[in-house]
Amino acid sequence: MMEAQAVGKHCRHLQSIVLSQCGSLSSKGIASLTTKCRQLKMFDVAMTKIDIPCLHRVTKRLGSQLEELCLMNCSRLGGEHVLPIIQDRCPNLTVLDLTGTNIRKFNVEKLQAGCPNLKELFVANLLLHSTPLGTDAEQNGFPHLETLCLACGSLAGVPRTDSFMYRLLRTSTNLKKLDVRGLQRITPEVLQRLPVTSLEELFFSDTHATFAMMSVVIEQWHHSLEILDISLNSGISDESMELLSNFGMPKLYSLDLGSTNVTAEGVRKALNASPRLKHLNLTSCRGVPRGLKQWHTGAKLRHLMTTLGDMESGTNSAEQQESE
Repeated sequence: MMEAQAVGKHCRHLQSIVLSQCGSLSSKGIASLTTKCRQLKMFDVAMTKIDIPCLHRVTKRLGSQLEELCLMNCSRLGGEHVLPIIQDRCPNLTVLDLTGTNIRKFNVEKLQAGCPNLKELFVANLLLHSTPLGTDAEQNGFPHLETLCLACGSLAGVPRTDSFMYRLLRTSTNLKKLDVRGLQRITPEVLQRLPVTSLEELFFSDTHATFAMMSVVIEQWHHSLEILDISLNSGISDESMELLSNFGMPKLYSLDLGSTNVTAEGVRKALNASPRLKHLNLTSCRGVPRGLKQWHTGAKLRHLMTTLGDMESGTNSAEQQESE
């Protein structure tokens, strides 16, 4: 409390503050900062003791000027009150992190109407029970959104379908980063409907990805993808790597194939399709030779390319001998 008072006393013109993991700071101490520091635009209270009365006070004093708000893993916030407070009082937010909070009901359209300027939205690990549909008048979308994180790990709540994802992204043409790790109800049809034109980072791990889904992903974003994580998907095989080879991946520098069914042949196709590749994960790939099942960067990646090239030459030589 004394530290918070000191900050409030001597830093009245403060515009951003990070209080993440300040476990000893009370909810009252957090609220006292906003009384003194009236110019705050960025407020990070992740993993603190902030509660609903405190959030009320913070947003009442700073709401219209707040641009960034991080409430990640704030377990004392009653889930039913968090979104109504934010969407009613924080119209100028550009960054909102609600990861790991107790939110159970998520009305996408009301948040879009209340916070239309969001550029980054993190709603990972929410155990959602319902996602009611808003009215047509409220369906303005997030036209400025550049980052969306929906990763859910083992918390695959029933409403977390690709319809929920589409409602969030229906007008987000400028999205650059999409994290849907653990969402196992994504369909090729909804991926194809997304208005996103130049996605740069896609985290698609553990999504039950199929060749049909990968066909949409590669066809739509092969020209722009820089990071692609399709690990933990048994449906990813050499057939999917053929897609990379057919379309080409001119900007891809990080590819995670861990725990997929690719073989050395598929890896070779991926490498040939990605001239800028710097990071490649082959851990737990059963179809890859034992010594190659690891992360490959720098010299290791160059060695991998040489090894696969030698393997291909050996195979071609053996086939030629057999034909003779």
